[in-house]
Amino acid sequence: MAKSSPLAPRLLAVANAALAAGPQLCIADIGCYVGNLAVHLVQQGARVVAIDVAPGPLELARQKAQDVLSTEGQSRLEFRLGDGFAALKVEDDVGVACLAGLPAGLLLQLLNSTPPSVTRLVLQPTCPTAPEAMAALRCWLHDSAWQLTEHISLERGGACITLVADALEDQQGNVHHSGECTAVAQHRAQLLPMTLRERVFQQLLQGVEDDETNAYIELLHEKLESMHPDSPLLLKQVEAA
Repeated sequence: MAKSSPLAPRLLAVANAALAAGPQLCIADIGCYVGNLAVHLVQQGARVVAIDVAPGPLELARQKAQDVLSTEGQSRLEFRLGDGFAALKVEDDVGVACLAGLPAGLLLQLLNSTPPSVTRLVLQPTCPTAPEAMAALRCWLHDSAWQLTEHISLERGGACITLVADALEDQQGNVHHSGECTAVAQHRAQLLPMTLRERVFQQLLQGVEDDETNAYIELLHEKLESMHPDSPLLLKQVEAA
């Protein structure tokens, strides 16, 4: 049995976030490519369904799994050719979905088909990522009642952003990630990257003068209104707090 190569730091961040949701949960690796993330997750004890739309990389992933995983490990990993969540079955009972190395716009399209069983999304858009696409992605997570946290690391080509979104629960403990629960929808995901968000908060809450931040606030409001008129604007969120 061959020894697997170390996982790239950006994929390691995705793996850690997925495993932190609970080792008993089945993990879907959407867009698994050559299987590096899927194999690592299985090596850490997880059960994984790895999906890709391209047959070539998927076959390479199967070969890698056969080379580096034990028979028991291979029994916890299933590869499927398919387009996003459509390749999943109800009996998979997937609790965590990882979507890494995909453009933010494509992520947004795929997330509209998120199965009800999924309670955590680990998203890592391609780097660099268009700010407009990231704003639209955050808006969707916000409006669909996902609680968002993010991790930023520097890589070649720009900042690598890993978004971890957890489905919110109402007071009865029911999980929602479709925006139908009023109580859940009151929880707001932040729409800006952390560093810039801090600058904006300082400006709005303490009256700090910053022409660059003023310009960004104005641009942000215009973008949000054009992309998603029903989403609350950042300014309103801060004033309400």
